[in-house]
Amino acid sequence: PVCLSRARCMFQLPSLLLQQPLLNVAETECAELENLTRKWSRPWPHTLSADELIGALFHSLTTEAKVESDALLSLSLQDSLEKRNRRDVYLDEGRSRCWQDRSKRFLERRHDTLASLSMDSLYSALAMQHFLDLDAADAARPLELRCSDDSFAGDISDQFHIDAPRGRYTVAGDVFQFRASPGETEEDFVTRLTQAVRKITPPALLGRVTCTISQSGLAALERASLCSIAVSGGQHKVEYTLEADPASAGLLVTLRVHKHGFTQYLMESSRDDFVPMPSDRGSSVSKSAVIAFSHNGDVDVVDIQEHVDIREGGRHLPAESFRKPIPHSPRHVPFADSQWHCLGRVRACVIWVRSAFRRRQPGARNFRTTA
Repeated sequence: PVCLSRARCMFQLPSLLLQQPLLNVAETECAELENLTRKWSRPWPHTLSADELIGALFHSLTTEAKVESDALLSLSLQDSLEKRNRRDVYLDEGRSRCWQDRSKRFLERRHDTLASLSMDSLYSALAMQHFLDLDAADAARPLELRCSDDSFAGDISDQFHIDAPRGRYTVAGDVFQFRASPGETEEDFVTRLTQAVRKITPPALLGRVTCTISQSGLAALERASLCSIAVSGGQHKVEYTLEADPASAGLLVTLRVHKHGFTQYLMESSRDDFVPMPSDRGSSVSKSAVIAFSHNGDVDVVDIQEHVDIREGGRHLPAESFRKPIPHSPRHVPFADSQWHCLGRVRACVIWVRSAFRRRQPGARNFRTTA
């Protein structure tokens, strides 16, 4: 808009005012536009645009919130303040638009994520980032406006203290895993692990990070997953890794969940019937996510992976049959394409104006610019 307004002013000026300073302004504007178009020149690698993915996610979350609200009303069930606040994030149009804008900024600042992930993985990363971002924002809210019931002992998540003895943690290369022994009690182990986490984590990020390396983070990963099965029995291994982010002064957190040795699973579509399906003990389900925490408050899911290996009678079942499709998006606004088109047209306009200025300059050489 600034470039266009300046271009209009330039067209209206008489020729005697077309001096070198104005030509310099046009060239500066053109250089800025070239940088912008270069930034967005990489084709969008997915069939759904950024706006369509965001629309699909929030349409699904809004539908869930409406269904939950209607069920509570029709069954006269008790509701918690936190759950009601969380539903309002999607049912209140203004708040929903605000969070959609935050999701869009996540996609804009993480171009590497867009290029490297499949569309299904990108959708899951988008969902998990939103859930973690929503939880992270709770710390600054008064109690009556919070969307979760997470509690903290000072700046450390209470859930982290509860979960610490049950997981395997790698903090700055050091491995922590509790094993009952006379030499260290469970309380001693939690204290030692907490000290290591404090040492590597900036104080402002402690609450968010310790909340993520607990059941709260795993719940966000599970909810964001497109894998549509729940397993019964078997072994369940959870690993967390904390390390400095080499790309910034922040922190990288990796969550890994590996389930194996189970003999039954439940498909999401069959949960109403509660009929478990049989599986061989060699079956497994693995999920992982990498989250980047920045000093400025950004919480970005930069990678997310799922591997489903269900076997029955010695044969592998198709992994695609256990994945939900990306929810339908009611909107079809090609965000990235419209940005490229708009910037390209404005850039062409400024180039044309610059060419006109040069032709009006005494002694200027003629040249042609193709837009």
